[in-house]
Amino acid sequence: MQAKQNHVDVQRAALRCLCLLGLLENRPNAELVKQLRVSFINGPDLVSAMACKSLIDLVTWHGPQEIDQAIGIELPDPSYKKSQFTQVDLSEMNDDDLNIGVLDILFSGFHKDDWEFSLEGDNHDNVPTILGEGFAKILLLSENFPSIPSDLHTVILSQLIRLYFSEETKELERLVCSCVLCCFKAFDWRLF
Repeated sequence: MQAKQNHVDVQRAALRCLCLLGLLENRPNAELVKQLRVSFINGPDLVSAMACKSLIDLVTWHGPQEIDQAIGIELPDPSYKKSQFTQVDLSEMNDDDLNIGVLDILFSGFHKDDWEFSLEGDNHDNVPTILGEGFAKILLLSENFPSIPSDLHTVILSQLIRLYFSEETKELERLVCSCVLCCFKAFDWRLF
């Protein structure tokens, strides 16, 4: 399932093209979602960053339930209200672990210790920054995702606040702006 190309820039470009293809489809493609998940979990940092961007784009376009359904994850009972993300050790996952939802995998990326925080270039293409921006988007667009319980909004906001005050992220202006916007949204614009 993994891409055979050894050059990181080619892998990144291929993943971005896959994401664009996924955005054009009416429903997410299982093989595409699997490839993006594998690249996020097992790829070099720059490849994982592009896979992360792509997965977030697909989640915000199709919705997290559609992405999970594409790879055969059974949806929980609608009356079940999830209050935490499932913590996954990404270093221990293998390519066949398809029973974990896309948001759980992405959120677990916040807790992986060996992502590289790079401030080089204009894009700040590193996984923690992309995750912060991505979950900020998900929080800001939360009314479009009724399948994400409101209890998880607090968990996302808490993580964004941790990122905001982190020493590693203090120079990442885009991430800081995303975190502040989410705080505005979370508190209905009243407290600021």
